[in-house]
Amino acid sequence: MSRAPRAALLGAVLAAALMASAGTSSAEVSVIRDGGRLVGTLEMFEVGTTPRGIWTPVRTAADPATLLNPDGDLYGDRRPSLALNPITGQPEAVWSYWDGAHYQIAWSRFDGASWSQVMTDSGPDYEFLTADARQNLDPRIWIDDAGNRRVVWWRSSSSSVDDVVVSVLPAGETQWWTPHRLSMEGVPTRRPDVRTFAMYGSFIAAEEDHGGALSAVVFDAPLLTGHTPQRGSDPWGRKVVQATGTVRPLEAEVRAVSAPGGMLPVLVWRVDTSLALSAYDAESLTWSSPVLVVNPGW
Repeated sequence: MSRAPRAALLGAVLAAALMASAGTSSAEVSVIRDGGRLVGTLEMFEVGTTPRGIWTPVRTAADPATLLNPDGDLYGDRRPSLALNPITGQPEAVWSYWDGAHYQIAWSRFDGASWSQVMTDSGPDYEFLTADARQNLDPRIWIDDAGNRRVVWWRSSSSSVDDVVVSVLPAGETQWWTPHRLSMEGVPTRRPDVRTFAMYGSFIAAEEDHGGALSAVVFDAPLLTGHTPQRGSDPWGRKVVQATGTVRPLEAEVRAVSAPGGMLPVLVWRVDTSLALSAYDAESLTWSSPVLVVNPGW
């Protein structure tokens, strides 16, 4: 993905950023090392000012190699999703990268020394899961214990409704599978999340928009036994957990809680000023009736 379309905007954006710098704080995505040992991943976001900071470095003495996408704020790149690869012991990240016309899904890995990039005709750049004329938004990455990678995101365009897709990079392979749609045809679906459980498989949560009434839904992720085709209008494993009357984003997440026999899958999403929780029942393959947590302490 060439940075050429972005470079044309750099001068104007830099000037605007400098004019606004007195009232803004920086943020960054980076790794913290103690010598050659990874201590942790630093993920800071400035949410109280305009423009919002996500990427711009705050540690002036930081090794530049530890910084991920430090110019991202200048181009309008959106918030990343990070995961620790249990096989390599190093973090990986995906995010919506502005190419000058559309958001594409960028991917980078830390190898203990620096974040990965590839050489293009216009210089070093990140690896990409997309290269299309749609807006690819809010990716989330999950890496299971075997090293299989899954990335989910939603797509928006003027010619179709929003949909949720998944791409997979199985352990030992080098090419991401072609993204395929999970959501129902004709039903706007957005803001997915993904998590894998050793005992239960993988789940992808998202929100469906039924004319302003949002529903929390969950999909069973594709098995890694082959390139799973698009499932048409009846996605395999789709379950509606709860329909709500709100028009706010549900921001559903797949989480894990400790339970006898292992970690239990739990869906969590917003309902006005409350949280809704639904637990997975492995015997009935269903999700429990939601429980509301009022005033969760935000």
